[in-house]
Amino acid sequence: PARIVTRAQFVKMLVLAFGLDDSDAVTEFADVNNNDWFYPYVAAADQFGLTKGDGTNFYPNRTLTREEMAVLAYRALEISGIEIPEVNEETEFADAETISEYATEGITAMQKAGIINGMGDNIFAPKTMCNRAMAAKVISSLLRLE
Repeated sequence: PARIVTRAQFVKMLVLAFGLDDSDAVTEFADVNNNDWFYPYVAAADQFGLTKGDGTNFYPNRTLTREEMAVLAYRALEISGIEIPEVNEETEFADAETISEYATEGITAMQKAGIINGMGDNIFAPKTMCNRAMAAKVISSLLRLE
């Protein structure tokens, strides 16, 4: 559970969990090749708009950060048409200035839904690397919303 999770691994988890797989999907990411084990999952995620990379590359083997996990989880729910509950008041994290602009909406939605919370001391830690335990908790929480 303490081992890190890559971007490709988490995308595979989301694609399978939400039934977003599509054997005909293709992707134009320069760093995702047809023979890569993760190609069908990244291609499906790209097709559904789950992931955007930087427009050219996906960075499949880069370790997933907490802010990336929140954004991908948020998009998976939106794509699947699952209503995102608001069970918590919005938290203003003490490290909010370190959260990337693209991730703010997803982090806020996932925090208010009780899917992803802070790391203690009112810190979100957006650049902290995710491990398998974190990913499993998020996937499990997402699936309970279906």
